[in-house]
Amino acid sequence: MEFLVSIVSELLITTTVAVLSYYYKRMSKKLSEQEKVKDGLVAILQDRILSLGNELMSKGEISLYELRNLESLYSVYHSLGGNSTATEIFNRVKNMKICD
Repeated sequence: MEFLVSIVSELLITTTVAVLSYYYKRMSKKLSEQEKVKDGLVAILQDRILSLGNELMSKGEISLYELRNLESLYSVYHSLGGNSTATEIFNRVKNMKICD
């Protein structure tokens, strides 16, 4: 009887470890994919901020709507850990003259 209990216990432990391993690998893959999506979003936001910022700086002025749009993009970019490249452009643009 003890032998049977020992075998069943080992089987349960092995099964539990296998199931946990499966879910760990699955969760790791999802986290990796999410990190890639986040990095892609940061890159798209950075590109948009740089493009819009350069366009506005060459124009020499900014409307309130354009400023709010840029602030919205930058807020998400910054919260996702974006670097200082877009921050520099954003700071330059937000200090520009606001046109009516």
